[in-house]
Amino acid sequence: MNSRERVLATLHHQPTDRVPLNLWNFRADVQKAATARHGSLDAFNEKLGIDLFMAITPPPNRLNPDFLEERMTMEESEIRPEHILDPDDPAIYKDVEVLIQKHQGEKAIAAHVWGVVESVYAFIGIERTLVLMAAEPEKANALFARMAEFSRRVAANLSRMKIDILHLSGDVGANGSMLFSPAMWRNLVRPHDEAILAPGKAAGLPLSLHTCGYFMPIIPDLLAMGFQLIHPIQESAGMDQTEVKRLYGDRLTIHGGLDVRELPRLSGDEVETLVRHKMETLKPGGGFVFCTGHTLQPDTDLAVVERAYAAARRYGSYHD
Repeated sequence: MNSRERVLATLHHQPTDRVPLNLWNFRADVQKAATARHGSLDAFNEKLGIDLFMAITPPPNRLNPDFLEERMTMEESEIRPEHILDPDDPAIYKDVEVLIQKHQGEKAIAAHVWGVVESVYAFIGIERTLVLMAAEPEKANALFARMAEFSRRVAANLSRMKIDILHLSGDVGANGSMLFSPAMWRNLVRPHDEAILAPGKAAGLPLSLHTCGYFMPIIPDLLAMGFQLIHPIQESAGMDQTEVKRLYGDRLTIHGGLDVRELPRLSGDEVETLVRHKMETLKPGGGFVFCTGHTLQPDTDLAVVERAYAAARRYGSYHD
């Protein structure tokens, strides 16, 4: 069983040899440190035993391709068509093409598309977006519709490529609560994110979601939308992975287990104990992909990361 087969079997709750492994490592400084330590990122990933790789497509703001907070200063009325990337621009898909050329058929390949909330963040910032949703929902809805059309076309293009998973980024949670009410999410966000996902569903691709923070009230909605894989079920924000597994583990694959808020404070022995516990609670019956809860941060000791993934391979076997 190769990595791609292992991931897809897990998403469909079919028997596999071990829990698949993923790693979020998108910061240039951490990538540089991993390269210095191992000679290349490929060597680092091979040491960890990574099964699933993801490419992130650019956010829609042509003026802010790096998602810099100081550039998120536009008013919603100022967003003109020329400010939005062309979703058919081949440059959007170059990182996806790299993964396909490198890993097709062997590793699982996920391609990331932006949900409407984070797409709007890229233009007007988080605070203005949340105020708009609460105070002027009709304007928010119209702006979300514009962003959804961009991301839907990106998703359609991705769905024609040789990817294995369509992944949507749609942060809805804070610490202990959602950023907005479940009702507001259902009215303003869900319909547009469903429109984005439609090409992936039509192509038969498994659907994956990233959302930081707390979102327990809407998990049934997310399952109804067709998500099979949700990242990261963030325990440091109030989520309970064991409870999510108990309630939804027959339909949902949990994608996480290694919280990056906690990771920098853990010793090698502590991280091994944590990983063993995660495998004992989340591995039974399948439906678990081990991963960091977000991208690795520069204050994290890479030796501890290596210890975590060695433990994940050891305790993640279904044949012990």
